[in-house]
Parts: sequence; structure tokens; C-alpha cells
Amino acid sequence: MTVGTIHALTTEQIHLAALDCSRTTEGRHWTRLSAIIGRLADEHLFIDLGYQSLRAYVTIVMGMSPDEMFELLRLWRLIQAASGEVPPDEWASIPKTYAVEIRKLLNIGASPRQWVDRAKAVKSFAEFQAEIARYLDREPWVTISVRMPQSLAETFDACMVVALAEATGDPSPDAEMIHDKGTRFRCLEVVLRNFHQTYVHENSA
Repeated sequence: MTVGTIHALTTEQIHLAALDCSRTTEGRHWTRLSAIIGRLADEHLFIDLGYQSLRAYVTIVMGMSPDEMFELLRLWRLIQAASGEVPPDEWASIPKTYAVEIRKLLNIGASPRQWVDRAKAVKSFAEFQAEIARYLDREPWVTISVRMPQSLAETFDACMVVALAEATGDPSPDAEMIHDKGTRFRCLEVVLRNFHQTYVHENSA
């Protein structure tokens, strides 16, 4: 089942596809999950299926955590935003880890077509990350200083630590890495982007 076929499913068929995702490994490709969750969210199909929220549906029916749900919903927004350059079904050939990085690049104006092509051409994820680093080095940078209470600074550092896994691609990163300037920037980018996208989604539902 592709993104295109999921787009044409009825509400009941979407529900059956969601159940299938919870039962089989084959059904859990990120593009399929993203498309199902995207339709549930965009059309509020979870209400028709008897659930008060998307989170409740995804947790109960699909056995998925809220964090997983929001990540897949962000990837669905990527597929939608890039559809003028990248056919939705083409994302099936891109690993999820690569798609997560491409989504970040689109937030700063990068071409989805260019980076999907690069994702297909590179031999490893490390090589892909190196190309991204070279691209980011060409971006203009600014320095922002913010004065804050100590208690808020501690909360800020805690957010940085939470963001480390996504920022570094390491599921068990060393917390001390947040003191590295380059890593700290990427952590801040993760925190700000995820907050903004979650806030917009929750307040537009």
C-alpha cells in the first residue's frame, strides 16, 4: 500500500490499514504510517471512528507513543510540502532517518528535490550528514544573547538534553555533548522547530 492508495481509502479502510500497521512489520514503513496518521489528523477521521483525539486513536489502535505520532505527522507535512517537486510515492525509497534530516533542511528553504536525489546517491547516512553540514556552513549565521533566571536556564539545558538524540542521530547520546557549540545549535533547532510545529498543529485542529 502506497501513499497514493492511502489517499483514496475510505474511513473504514483507513481504520483497517491502521490496525494492520499495529499487527505486521510490513505495514509499518514510515511513509505508510505518516499517510495514515496524516489523513486521520487532517480529516479528523478519528472522531468518526469513535475517539476523542488523534493521540487516543494512535495510542490505542496503533500502539504508538505520542512522540512517534508527532514525528510521523511532521514527516507527513514534509511529504505534502514537497509534493510539487517530489511525488509522494517516491518517499518510499528514502529511509526515515534521511527524511527527518530533509525535513529540517526544508525549514531553511532547501530544495526537497535536491536532497531526495542526494539521499539516493550517497553510500551511507554519515556521508549524507556530511553533505548537510557543508550546506549549513554556507548559511548566514547570527548570534543572539538572552538573559534569563537560573531556574529557566536549567529548564533550557534540560530541553537541550532531550533534543540530543534527534539532533545527533544517536539514540543514547552523552549529555555532555550539549556543551559543544555545534551540537547545542542543533539541539536548539530541534526544540524550537518541534515546539512550533506541535503548537501550530494543536491550535489548528
